[in-house]
Amino acid sequence: MPCYDKAMKSTSETVELYFNLGNTLMDQGDFEQAISCYQRVTALNPADYKACYNMGAAFHQLGRLKPALACFQKVIILDPDFVQAYHNSGIISQQLGNITRAIEYYKKALHLDPNRVEPNYNMGNALQELGALQEAVFYYQKAIALKPDYVEACYDAGNVFLAQRKFNESISCFLKALKLRPDLAEPYNNMGKAYIGQKKINSAISCFQKAIQLRHDFAEAYYNLGDVMQAQDNPDAAIKYYEQAVRFKPNFLEAYNNLGNALRSKGSLEEAVQNYKQVVRIKPDLAEGYYNLGSTLRLQEEYERAIENLAIAIKLKPDYAEAYNNLALTLKNQGDIDSAIKNFTMAISFKPDLAVAHWNRSFTYLLNEDFKRGFKDYEWRFKTDKWKTIYPYRYDVSRWDGSAALDKTILIHDEQGLGDTIQFVRYIPMVKSMCGTVILETRKSLINLLQGFPGIDKLIERSSDGKPPVVFDLYVPLLTLPLIFKTKLETIPANVPYLHADPKKASCRRNRLDTGYKVGIVWAGRPQHLNDRNRSCTLKQFLPLAEIPGIRLYGLQKGELKGKSEEISQRAGLINLGDRFEDFSDTAGAIENLDLVISVDTSVAHLAGAMGKPIWVLLPFIPDWRWMMGRKDSPWYPTMRLFRQERPGDWNSVFRRVIEELRVRAKITLQNR
Repeated sequence: MPCYDKAMKSTSETVELYFNLGNTLMDQGDFEQAISCYQRVTALNPADYKACYNMGAAFHQLGRLKPALACFQKVIILDPDFVQAYHNSGIISQQLGNITRAIEYYKKALHLDPNRVEPNYNMGNALQELGALQEAVFYYQKAIALKPDYVEACYDAGNVFLAQRKFNESISCFLKALKLRPDLAEPYNNMGKAYIGQKKINSAISCFQKAIQLRHDFAEAYYNLGDVMQAQDNPDAAIKYYEQAVRFKPNFLEAYNNLGNALRSKGSLEEAVQNYKQVVRIKPDLAEGYYNLGSTLRLQEEYERAIENLAIAIKLKPDYAEAYNNLALTLKNQGDIDSAIKNFTMAISFKPDLAVAHWNRSFTYLLNEDFKRGFKDYEWRFKTDKWKTIYPYRYDVSRWDGSAALDKTILIHDEQGLGDTIQFVRYIPMVKSMCGTVILETRKSLINLLQGFPGIDKLIERSSDGKPPVVFDLYVPLLTLPLIFKTKLETIPANVPYLHADPKKASCRRNRLDTGYKVGIVWAGRPQHLNDRNRSCTLKQFLPLAEIPGIRLYGLQKGELKGKSEEISQRAGLINLGDRFEDFSDTAGAIENLDLVISVDTSVAHLAGAMGKPIWVLLPFIPDWRWMMGRKDSPWYPTMRLFRQERPGDWNSVFRRVIEELRVRAKITLQNR
């Protein structure tokens, strides 16, 4: 017995020695050696749950999660009432991605001790990660009730409320966290997000700026400021903030993506491409990255590369409707109309309410002379992001469907470009035959031109706030009329002239014209037009026309010529009539005195066609839908000739044909005078 007692005493002392040494090594941060000590303890005494617990803590410190979890699980077996072992098992299970198991451990810990702060807090974290936000709030609030100065719980409760879009509650939590710790940047940043949710943009900006003041390298705060600036249509400021975000967080995918978006919105396409390339570098399986890259390459007219990237986006996300839409646009720009229609239809099959795909398909149908399906799809313009806020106007009256309404007053409102109005007012006499009083709401620059137009009882200027100051029973958008009247290629109402010059204005303009063959020219459209880069040419390209014997050139471009344009006009002997134009009635007065108008695709081309004057229109490789594909004539305007680019951007071949035909036409006309 004495020997046994001595041995027992020796073992007990050894266990205590190694346990204490392990604790000392833990305090010193030497976790590996501490584990060795605890292992010796548990080898000598397998029931020593304290050594097992501390060993689990040491493994946890080293990031060795599975051995740590095994230790805590053994502790639970040895001592089923050890609250902290359940809690730590929950933490590690959560770190290993097993949220459901973590919640089970937290529940057991809280069953043993409901008023312990940390298990309540971590239960909130686990539930938030699981998406059970309302339950998460309960546990955060319980943790705060137990420990009112618990900053992290206040902050995380604010984040849950933010995710629930409960902005007032969210802001209240963030303010409480900041009252406890005014030096924390994160609550300011997320409070800024809550203010954005409340549309309190200035307050949001102040919060993001305060976050950056507290932490100058806070990439997320710079990113959020970038988003605010971009939403305010200030891409230059947005770009500055996004650049700071990626500077401080080099693999910040969302910041690179939005930086690309901001650059693209201001036309810096190559820089946008470089940022989208960063997105796909960081996350090669992100379909949206390839979509943005491909869409921007399309805008650069890099069609093959665009198709390649859009195809990758579709491979990664086979139901990616927006990618099919952009692929279709790219194919359309290459002139592959049938393939474009197929891909627009694919986009719509995956996302039937994708308005922009319907609208884009409408243009492609119309290019292909399929008016029935084209004008039907064209109605989707009102549901696109671009138009739905302004068209159709939010009238408290019915939209006309083509039914007889002889006792009703109808408002027809114009839309989109001036050329559209000139082209489609031809339908108004048809409306008049079915309705009582017809009011046309249009732009100021067209009012004088349209005075006395058949079928219009009253002309009013378009109201800036979309609310016309007249009483009416029905309304219809002007460009919906071809659909209502079931327009086909062979039923286009093409009796010209349907617009006329004011005789007095025509007489006044005649005084500025010389003898000879008089040609009015227009070389550029409205710069803001989405396709202006392709549809406009330069005044310089018209110079050779001035060398044709007997030709006299007259500028119909509104406004004064300045700089190089003025210099070129002098070399060509061009008389600029447009410097005295105030509205389209002045333009019509000038056109009335000309032998021919040669114009790129602008409202002046429509005006000349509507007046029944000889008009040659110079078109890009892929023209606007109304000119269709391949035709030399226009079913909309019998006196119109179409001169098309044979290759994208090739104006030289267009002007060669124009010069050849103009030389012959002018010679014959002048000989017969």
